[in-house]
Amino acid sequence: MENPNNIFDQVQKRKIDIPESTYFDAMADTILSQQAPKIVPLYKKPLVWISSAAAVALIAITVQLSTSTEESMSFQSALNDIPQETILAYVTENIDEYELDEIIEIIPDQTIQDMEVFQPIVVESESTISFDDISNEEIMEYLLEEGIDMEEMNESELFFI
Repeated sequence: MENPNNIFDQVQKRKIDIPESTYFDAMADTILSQQAPKIVPLYKKPLVWISSAAAVALIAITVQLSTSTEESMSFQSALNDIPQETILAYVTENIDEYELDEIIEIIPDQTIQDMEVFQPIVVESESTISFDDISNEEIMEYLLEEGIDMEEMNESELFFI
């Protein structure tokens, strides 16, 4: 049974012109000849240069770190040969040359927390010196002993006389 409403029955068939196979062969040869791959030597590629430079830098850093580690280990072993009493005597004699921050860096935090806080003892003296007790003659004697020339000083600077 045929369907009377079939749309394909009403469409007329057309013939499509297709080029010959030589046309497609010639077109393929033309495209391939125009897009021939460029051969770039490996040493001219930026990726090779960048990775080579990174590898050289990494090797140089590794060699430098390994030699510095060996030197620090030999320095540490040399420090271990010095008796502790000698080190303490040196530090005690030269304590004024060290900054407080340098000393705190070396002491562990727990040791610092365990230390007792130093409270200076303040001794109040019974005799306090007052400038009212100093006479003008004593001031003049002091200036002469120190070699201060009174003529060079202006009268405005001599407010205490």
